Amino acid sequence: EKEGAKKRRLVLFWGGNEQPAVRGKLQTDEQWETRRRIAEIARQRDYAVEMYERLEKSGRFEKLEMKEYPKEDHVSVTGCAIEGGITFSQGQF
Repeated sequence: EKEGAKKRRLVLFWGGNEQPAVRGKLQTDEQWETRRRIAEIARQRDYAVEMYERLEKSGRFEKLEMKEYPKEDHVSVTGCAIEGGITFSQGQF
């Protein structure tokens, strides 16, 4: 990096209902089985933690964080992540 350039800052977010998958109250058995299989393959928590560890070892980040939002899924975590990103960018965690 050039002298005086801003250092990188990154936070990784994911929803806690993604891994392990949590069955929705209105999901049929077939829908649940599909969701469970997708979550098993997607491994969102595992991949986020693995990425965090690789990035941390790189030493290329001034600040690096990760955060799981309990009871949120792939869609509902979006609002949390926006709020969390703003909070993170202001140095509040």
